[in-house]
Amino acid sequence: MLSHSKVDFLTWEPVKILVRLMTRPPVALFARRLLPALACAALLSACGSASVENVAGVSVGGVIVFPPIAGTAVFMADVDGQARAVATATVAADGTYRLGLPAAPSLPSRSNLETLPTVPRVLPDQIRGVGCSGEPVSSTPNARVLVLSGGTFSADGVGGPVMGQLLPASAAISNRVTSQDILITTRTHAYADRDVRLTGILNCTFARNDGSTLGGTVQVNYDLKRGWNTLEIRTGQPELAAPIVTVASSQPLTDVNWRYLPVTR
Repeated sequence: MLSHSKVDFLTWEPVKILVRLMTRPPVALFARRLLPALACAALLSACGSASVENVAGVSVGGVIVFPPIAGTAVFMADVDGQARAVATATVAADGTYRLGLPAAPSLPSRSNLETLPTVPRVLPDQIRGVGCSGEPVSSTPNARVLVLSGGTFSADGVGGPVMGQLLPASAAISNRVTSQDILITTRTHAYADRDVRLTGILNCTFARNDGSTLGGTVQVNYDLKRGWNTLEIRTGQPELAAPIVTVASSQPLTDVNWRYLPVTR
């Protein structure tokens, strides 16, 4: 039973809080609820497990050597025997570009590890061809991989007339006056639908321009992670020694340069 002592109802703390809420404009209440939600959406790491990289893909860059003017590059990959556009980049007049790789590109319908580059397309000047025996061993034979093999360049944007083709550009380093003892490097990007390793040593024969041959090796060490990777092929020929080629992959991604070849009409 309540006592007869007087209670000031409007000074009771819970009631004062309720009165303040009832007299506050509805907009203020809405903003007070909305702002934390917006902050949560902006700070995914604090409010959820979504990854910006998984949602929006990854951004890479490099140089195209040398486009005649600024334009648009469309990068292609082979999917089930057909060339398919994978990503588009705006190219500045100096050849620099920035490319957003898709987070979930269309992949081949079945495993295609045999199409991963092993034998280099770009060789030292004195070598005109190479043939290899043996096959790398895969840790996950059913993995599917998408490799950016080249592209097209147009000056008028997407849909404009194609002015040139794009191929991985090579970078050569030499410490000698002769063309031997050099290291040639080419890079591209590849997407794997799961982690997979491709390893092995191939025995190869390198044909020289003078008709002679050299024995050499190709050392395959692809350690692809699920998502986008950088593929790198390094071809070296120490002076008077057999060529040695190493193919490898890496994450995080590195810049890739492309060579512009004009289309002849």
